Amino acid sequence: MRTTAPLLAAFALALAPPSFGQETRLRHVNYLAFLGAAGEEVQIGVKSIPRDPYKDNLGVLVLDPRSRAVLEETVPLGAERVLKYKVETPGLHVTGTMTGETLCTARLVDKPFALIAWREAPLWICGSCARQYFTVPKGRKQVDLFVWASVTSEGATVKVLGPDDQVLLEKTDDFDQETKLTIPVPEGLDGQPWSFTLENPGQAKLFLDDVQVYLGQSLPPYLCEDPAWLEALTGRPRFAEEKIAVRIPLKAVGLSDGATVRLTFQLDSVPAAKMAALRVTAQDADYAREGSFTLNGKEPYLIPVTGDGAVETFTIMLRIEDLVAGENVLEFKHDNRASAGMWLTEMELLIGDDIRQFAGW
Repeated sequence: MRTTAPLLAAFALALAPPSFGQETRLRHVNYLAFLGAAGEEVQIGVKSIPRDPYKDNLGVLVLDPRSRAVLEETVPLGAERVLKYKVETPGLHVTGTMTGETLCTARLVDKPFALIAWREAPLWICGSCARQYFTVPKGRKQVDLFVWASVTSEGATVKVLGPDDQVLLEKTDDFDQETKLTIPVPEGLDGQPWSFTLENPGQAKLFLDDVQVYLGQSLPPYLCEDPAWLEALTGRPRFAEEKIAVRIPLKAVGLSDGATVRLTFQLDSVPAAKMAALRVTAQDADYAREGSFTLNGKEPYLIPVTGDGAVETFTIMLRIEDLVAGENVLEFKHDNRASAGMWLTEMELLIGDDIRQFAGW
């Protein structure tokens, strides 16, 4: 893909290390979240970084608020790219980067974004991590940060800093077992951005390389290089103040062995509403394409990833124009290339003027 000189200049600026002199090098599977406006052209700057002796290319996947794959690209090993697409559905988007055993950097060009760091989708860095800011909601009494560097001789110095850059925790360890770091929240320091750094431990036979990090369940799972970026993501309501005209409960579905499951529901007429969605609790959705579905044969939607054995609730926005008066058909499909099965429970079809989309990220 060719890039113009101005675009390359913007790419170089966007990929420049932050002011504190570090970039975040990602390994294996990681996710970035960002908010897209309808009609906006989004640019994602990625760089594939070799790691001998491995030869894996970089895979990039973007899911929109309807859980549709709106962009899929393979970036050759050692190459840099600016990937572009125009936003159709406004709201929360997720970009997945899949490096295998090699490394990458990824960021939005001239646009705020967050790295995801939750239990089922931890941040996985290798050798370098920029300072990352996260939100401590009002009323929280403690902060939990989980760290794991499973390979012998690999470790880290972890520092957790409060809103005024005071060091509230500093720990150097090999982190060979997943370690929970708990920091009490001092009075008056809740409701603000905190941050952490991962640094080379500077000890003999112990160095910074592969490290997984995720935030405790009481914290929004967003990490930003700029604390000003956090509010748009962490301030979003989940299911509050919805305006839902129709709720249609649907029975639970087990998806396994590559099978297809068909559910039907009736509408006397299609309500004059702005939005439609499927709200579903998913269990054991191990990868992005394991579970998918269509509505009346239109728009294959993907069930977001929960992780092995984990349970999460998602709201997947649908095209309301695909609903029909009379019988409607939801057809679920299982991809069994890497998993034996998954479950969908507590499903309901929602139609209304204001349905809050919360994708678990």
